[in-house]
Amino acid sequence: MVAHPSAVAAGLLVALGASPSGVVPVAAQVLPDRHVQLDPLADHALDTLGTTWLTGARLYAEFARNTPGDADHRWVARTGGVAELVRWDSSASLMIVGTMEVVIDPNNDITFNPRAIFWEEGLMAGFGLTRDVSLQAGYIHRCKHDIDNLEIVELDRGREQRTLIYSGVITRLLVRDAAIVRGDWAITGSGSVRNDFFLHLLDDRRDGATRGIGLDFESMIDALTLSGRIEAGPAGAPWRVHATAAVMATAFGAERGFSERFGDVTILGSVPFVELGVDLVNPIGSTFTVFARGEWQRDAGIRSRPTGASLAMIGVRLSDTRGIW
Repeated sequence: MVAHPSAVAAGLLVALGASPSGVVPVAAQVLPDRHVQLDPLADHALDTLGTTWLTGARLYAEFARNTPGDADHRWVARTGGVAELVRWDSSASLMIVGTMEVVIDPNNDITFNPRAIFWEEGLMAGFGLTRDVSLQAGYIHRCKHDIDNLEIVELDRGREQRTLIYSGVITRLLVRDAAIVRGDWAITGSGSVRNDFFLHLLDDRRDGATRGIGLDFESMIDALTLSGRIEAGPAGAPWRVHATAAVMATAFGAERGFSERFGDVTILGSVPFVELGVDLVNPIGSTFTVFARGEWQRDAGIRSRPTGASLAMIGVRLSDTRGIW
């Protein structure tokens, strides 16, 4: 059984509330694949003995509108997925993963201006510990680039430009669909514990003066994220409702640089997102989701001078039912 996300969130925030930085533990860093778990070993329809090559690709895409949004966030478009290269005895696999997130602001004539793109891709290995528990490990390259920031000059905000790289080693423990309530109305829980250790960091911007704990990607050390998901619906029905949330603890160093980061470490707690949704499910096909989500970002990564964002959005998502949850 997996604890309810709100209980996990409350416990971690209490534990991290005494951060020496004095920052209120609310906002998080942007990880493009933060809303889904890419888990090909969860597709037991492909279980087999021996070695199987190119077992399949599983994709997802979502589109959402921030309501009301701000000067940097009006729409968001995201697509990603996982391609399994090889599977061994249905207990281990090697996969390519990737996600692309486009942030769209309202600052042009049609109020639809692609402003920035967050991109990640990596190579990961998965290991089935039991039928419903897996461990993943690999390397993820992650970056952010401006797309069209000409309107920033027209708005007299100067020549804002920012490029981010925050790549590193990821490990993740996945726990799938543990039954909480059985019967005519079924409730299940699932979750993950994820750790990102950052190795390659770049925070290149015109405004270099605004640096500090939580405001400089080059001083990040590690991020630990706990995610929980509750699903409920009539047994056998082609629909269900879900609630999912995450909490994050990020370690920052006082100095920039790979070794210098470890001199004086501050841990900041955060809540990356909370989501409620309705899922229409084809068990051997795709899942269509309508969701409402809140997101809190300590540094949205858009402006040269680090600026946080508190976002509320409504959107839709289409994903492969098996292997993505």
